[in-house]
Amino acid sequence: MRKLWIGVIGSLVMLVVLDFLAKAIVERKVAEAVQNRYQLAAEPEIDIHGFPFLAQAATRRLDDVGVSADTVQVAGVDLARAELRMRDVRIQSASSAVVDEVDAQALIPYPELARLADEVGSGGLSFDYGGAADVVAVRGVVEVLGREFDVVAFTEVKVDSSTLTMRTVRVEVEGEQANQSLVDAIGDQFDLAIRIPEMFDLVRLNSVSVRPDGVEVGLAGSDIGLG
Repeated sequence: MRKLWIGVIGSLVMLVVLDFLAKAIVERKVAEAVQNRYQLAAEPEIDIHGFPFLAQAATRRLDDVGVSADTVQVAGVDLARAELRMRDVRIQSASSAVVDEVDAQALIPYPELARLADEVGSGGLSFDYGGAADVVAVRGVVEVLGREFDVVAFTEVKVDSSTLTMRTVRVEVEGEQANQSLVDAIGDQFDLAIRIPEMFDLVRLNSVSVRPDGVEVGLAGSDIGLG
């Protein structure tokens, strides 16, 4: 009986090892496919969820796959970090797959947000955390009656289709709360609409969260081809 149990345990250990090795191989293949599809400078990290993996591989369908990459450029936008969650990945071949549903978070650092603003004609601005999850501090210089003022506009950020909209809710001038006459003179100069390019083939921009290290946008898509 003891020998039987040793044999069973040994077989189970072998199955676990084989499962682990097969999972590692497929994770590498998925990483290569994602890297090639989105022209990333380095392979992303891949984590295939679920055990046993071999049962998923036998049906050529992966239930849940996580993808993450640091400091990548996607669709011409420099991201500090990108994370994707792919569900129901249907493997077509050794180098291609179709993903039924994808959710992603992309962290846009503030210098990159300033570059995107410059592209839509709002140059000379800098961006920073505004102290809340929906507030970005926009800094710039404004000339009023021949005098230049260092202005910080605290803007409320919202998602509108594929665009981030920023609407001024409070203004500081030279580090102090602006009086109403200056607020009226500044008007909507710091109200912005920045279009976020399509990233990872995900056309639905569905959320935004302001963080100390940048603005994190949430995206979603379906029927995405890889490879």
